[in-house]
Amino acid sequence: MADQKTVRNALLITGAAAAGYFLWKYTQHGSTAAAPVTDVTPTRPTSTAPTKETKMTHILHLDSSPRGSSSHSRMVSGELVEALKAANPGVTVTYRDLGHQEIPYVNETFIGAMYTPAEARSAEQNEALALSMELIAELKAADTYVFGIPMYNFTVPGVFKSYIDQVVVAGVTWDLATYTGLLLNKKAYVVTARGGGGYGPGEAREVHNSQDPVLKSAFGLMGVTDMDFIHINNTIRGDDVLNGALAEAREKIAAIAKAS
Repeated sequence: MADQKTVRNALLITGAAAAGYFLWKYTQHGSTAAAPVTDVTPTRPTSTAPTKETKMTHILHLDSSPRGSSSHSRMVSGELVEALKAANPGVTVTYRDLGHQEIPYVNETFIGAMYTPAEARSAEQNEALALSMELIAELKAADTYVFGIPMYNFTVPGVFKSYIDQVVVAGVTWDLATYTGLLLNKKAYVVTARGGGGYGPGEAREVHNSQDPVLKSAFGLMGVTDMDFIHINNTIRGDDVLNGALAEAREKIAAIAKAS
């Protein structure tokens, strides 16, 4: 019998395939096939991901914790951005605080709008797509991503899942025919904060870690496969343990900034 990790990964893959099939079926419904949204034209950049030879130029920084100054993911993701700015003079930053912004669920109006030609959309449909197009434009404009994401119930916060649903759009950020991503040459740094620990490969609670897989699956589908994780574990285990986790995270930040 397959273990829980194998089943979970199979469900992730099957779910993505089912979503793609649903979108394809939707375009075939009715007397004529509707065209996918074309507001954001898919492009394949020719530049490479940021390296020592090709410096980063623009960072997209997202926080998703609803907490303010007490948030560890928010604090450390901010420290990483500052370190990258110091190591890369002239780099610009777009910041979005998802933790304090309502990101709507995908609904029927949104889905209908995606598969209605732009010239035929109603005012309601254009409004339903406006935020999605804005969020996707931010992803396309940046060459480097920094995400601050706490672990809630073994996965991402609900607001970050809503964000994923707004930006994982067939024909815009990934190609439905080939299942290949359209956000190429991007580098992502993910800072997580977790009350407990043991979620890494081979560790006792690995099977419960649905946070890393969903991020790798969603962003990988869009073409963002170069992802580094900074995990702040055991944030509720007392000050000594927390301070050790923060020190380890800051060592990783220093190494990332030096290599950037």
